[in-house]
Amino acid sequence: MILRPLPRPVFEPPRAGALRGAWNVWYAFLRRTHLRVPSAPISIKPIGLTWQSVAVVLIPAYGWAALGKSSYFRWAALMYGACAVIAVLCLGWPAAGWAAGVMITLHGLGIAEYFYSGRLWPQPTHRVGRYVGVVLALAFVYTIASRRVLATVVIPLHTDRGVLLIDAWTRPNPVERDAIVAFRTRGWQAGGFRLPAGVYLGRAIGQPGDVVTFHADTFTVNGRAYPRRSSMPRHGGLTVPERNTFVWPLELGREFRNEGEAADFARKAALVDDANLVGRPYRRWFLRQQHYEPLR
Repeated sequence: MILRPLPRPVFEPPRAGALRGAWNVWYAFLRRTHLRVPSAPISIKPIGLTWQSVAVVLIPAYGWAALGKSSYFRWAALMYGACAVIAVLCLGWPAAGWAAGVMITLHGLGIAEYFYSGRLWPQPTHRVGRYVGVVLALAFVYTIASRRVLATVVIPLHTDRGVLLIDAWTRPNPVERDAIVAFRTRGWQAGGFRLPAGVYLGRAIGQPGDVVTFHADTFTVNGRAYPRRSSMPRHGGLTVPERNTFVWPLELGREFRNEGEAADFARKAALVDDANLVGRPYRRWFLRQQHYEPLR
């Protein structure tokens, strides 16, 4: 009988997961900040979070409810809801900014109270610093989110007569002639006149294919005369190209120094691409009547 040696077992050490580096960064963050994540029956084990802690981050003031402080949660939720209503109704006014600040503070304090409630620091400033850090981080998130929402739904436009709210949800397409519209421009400069980039309010004068001609006291659109607008050229003309609208701003604030600047502005800045038409002003924002003379 011939004895043969058994084959040597092939040993392969366990390999690190694809997200191992990300987990190392996460756990280093936990060790650095002394962050304590309370346990819950259902957990997301790879990152040490719980469904309850995720709810605390997403739901304002829920941190107190998760800790069993129901009275704190009720009062904080009530204040948050009231401030949310004020922020929406008073959009564009200073009161909306104050209300948003209270909302951010309540949301941030609820998160900080939940994650840092189980640890006592020998120096109170350490705990206060962490609370302030959470509120500041949340303020950054609120700022980014609010800008996204405002750019999609409503845009507060600052004019010489106050704040005007623009309906950015229902964009006018096509634009009716003589309608008040808000448009976006990349900016324009000629000589001593400069129009910064931003959103402006103007009156739609010409549609695609219309022939606009300027005169000393009037201007014509396809032969029909209208009173000359402030700062318009006094001679010359143009034809509105496709997918463009001729919009003359309502508040330029000054006359051009010469006809060359006015004509250049009419050709370059007043011809607005349809993609840059933002929307029309709201006539009423909930209980708030918008006061702007050209809308009446």
